[in-house]
Amino acid sequence: MSRQYPIISAACFALALAFAPPVSAKINVVATIKPVHSLVAGVMRGAGDPYLLVKSGSPHTYALKPSNARALQNADLIIQIGPAIETFLIGPLKSLAGNSRILTLANTKLRARHVIRGKETRRPEKATRRGPLSIDPHIWLDPQNARGFVMEIATALSALDPSHKSLYWQNTRKLITRLDELTAQIEAELRPVQERPYLSFHDAFIYFERRFNLNYAGAIAIDPQHQPGARHMRALQQKIRTKQITCVFAEPQFRSKLVDLVIEGSRVRTATLDAIGAGIEKGPELYFSLLKNNARAFLSCLGKK
Repeated sequence: MSRQYPIISAACFALALAFAPPVSAKINVVATIKPVHSLVAGVMRGAGDPYLLVKSGSPHTYALKPSNARALQNADLIIQIGPAIETFLIGPLKSLAGNSRILTLANTKLRARHVIRGKETRRPEKATRRGPLSIDPHIWLDPQNARGFVMEIATALSALDPSHKSLYWQNTRKLITRLDELTAQIEAELRPVQERPYLSFHDAFIYFERRFNLNYAGAIAIDPQHQPGARHMRALQQKIRTKQITCVFAEPQFRSKLVDLVIEGSRVRTATLDAIGAGIEKGPELYFSLLKNNARAFLSCLGKK
């Protein structure tokens, strides 16, 4: 019978490995999506490079490839957001055998609360569920949450690879400074457009909106994997007419025809938001480019008269 490896926190890594012999060999680290990979690559800079699982497309519709399965099997550490994002990993991680460890960032104590549209909860486990309440699992879109992620990542890496512990924490301190600077920069940039209402393609930006006090007014797709109904589309068109909606945002991974349909006959502008960095080169700078690009999209579309 193969051994099962539970999803645990970085603190548990440190406790479990406290008396383990030092590991000097290069460790194999797998990161699931581009924003996670970027933060992991930043912590690991100078010590190694993580393997990126989902190189293109949406994690909501991703299917594992044979090369992915081999990377998972050989991994010393797998870092994911959680099953609400990486649904394609639920089965494979349950059946995974070998010396793999799994770090789930949704279990991190977040700087921002876990958010359901219109509600807030302090229960971390609720952030890993999807359902009619549309709990937002895109927790990386708040840069203050990313602060907690890099500390969890550094703790886990240091436990597995103590020979690089000082480097991991040096990199982490630099990342935390940059994340604080990024938060302040975006707050200043978006302050002039905070009151202007807009529609998004799907409700994936709650954490970004809450951090930067933006005026979300609705989403085209409640669930990006299902076609919105005609009644919902008519309600959005009515909202555009009555709520002074100034912009509708598309996303690169999903159908833009629905955006065209919603704005038909109106003078509403469109722009593109990207939750995972679809068009950005992978690596340590991707996370910062991702948030800056989204801030520019909001400012450009909402700032026009």
